[in-house]
Amino acid sequence: MKRIILIFIAIVSFSFIEEKVDQDAIDLKSSYVFREGSNSFRNHRGIIKFKSGSVKIINGVLKSADFFEVAAYPTAKFVITKVEESAGKLSVTGNLNIKDVTKSITIPAMLSEIDGSYIFKSDKFNIDRADFNVKYKSKKFFDNLKDKFVNDLVEMSFEVKASK
Repeated sequence: MKRIILIFIAIVSFSFIEEKVDQDAIDLKSSYVFREGSNSFRNHRGIIKFKSGSVKIINGVLKSADFFEVAAYPTAKFVITKVEESAGKLSVTGNLNIKDVTKSITIPAMLSEIDGSYIFKSDKFNIDRADFNVKYKSKKFFDNLKDKFVNDLVEMSFEVKASK
């Protein structure tokens, strides 16, 4: 379990630039981060795939200053500080850093072993994008949006498959 957690720490350095991570241990085709946001009219879903052991956001809008401002903040990181196990479930607590803002979050997750591989999978969890200065159409930053806002809570989940 310690090895998979360490692999996860390396992977969860969400990166907008290429970083070298142990590529052989990660099943890049099966591993992903899922995100879902919404506004007053519809949901916006997407899957962020791993590439060379790092997460790469391809959507140009998400790279813009309205969202992750990749030119100024090319990486986001999640550093695990505590893992607790209860009834086969993990509570993974860590410091999430996006746009030079760090917040502690706890992610519900499971670790399983199938056919000689580890599967590290989270339940759905929410991140408040406004906490990280992602301001685009946020009611926390703009009071004149009426029904043209984008919800601040972004639902996320992930699945990482790694070889032993």
